[in-house]
Amino acid sequence: GCYIGANVAIEENVTIGENVCIHPNVTIKENTIINNNVIIEAGTVIGAIGFGYVKDDQLGVFNFPHIGGVILEDAVEIGANNTIARGALSNTIICEGVKTDSLVHIAHNVVVGKRTLIMANAMISGSVEIGADCWIAPSSCIRDGLKIGNNSTVGIGAVVTKNIPDREVWTGNPAMELRDYARAQRALRAIVNKRK
Repeated sequence: GCYIGANVAIEENVTIGENVCIHPNVTIKENTIINNNVIIEAGTVIGAIGFGYVKDDQLGVFNFPHIGGVILEDAVEIGANNTIARGALSNTIICEGVKTDSLVHIAHNVVVGKRTLIMANAMISGSVEIGADCWIAPSSCIRDGLKIGNNSTVGIGAVVTKNIPDREVWTGNPAMELRDYARAQRALRAIVNKRK
C-alpha cells in the first residue's frame, strides 16, 4: 500500500511501514525508520548528517560523528523541502501525528511530541525536546538543548532562548511569555511617546 514517487533515493538500512506516501525527489538516508500512514512531500531530505561541528586546537574544525538515525512514528506528515537530520548519538524522533509545513528544519537529536504542528520556515536546533500538542509558528527559531512544554505555543518569528513551561504562549526576540511581552511593548511605546 505504499507510493514512492519519481527520483526518490532510499539508502540502506531504511524501514518503511504500510500505507506510506513518499512524493518525488525525496532523499531518505540510512538508519531511518518510517512507520505506518506517513506522508513525505516532495524535495524533503531525511537522515542527513547534522551541523555538529566542533572546534579543537589540534584537529581544527570537524563534524561530530552522527551514528543515530531518524524515526517517523505513525501518521506523521512532513511538508515539502523539509530537512530532518539524523541523531548524533541517539535518534531524532518525530512522534505520532506530528505535521510539518514546507521548509522546516529539524536538527539532530530533536524529539517532537505527539500531534505537534510546525509551520513554514521554523528552525529547531539540536537536542531540543518539544512536548505534545504544541504549535510552532512560522519563521520561529528554537535554540539547541531547550525543552518546550506540552500544549505550548511559539509565536511567529519568535527566537526562543529559554525553556518554555507547559501551556504557555511565547513570542518576540528574544522570546518571552505573552503577558511579559505585552508589558514590554507597552513600556517601549511609553518611552517612544515621551520623546515625541
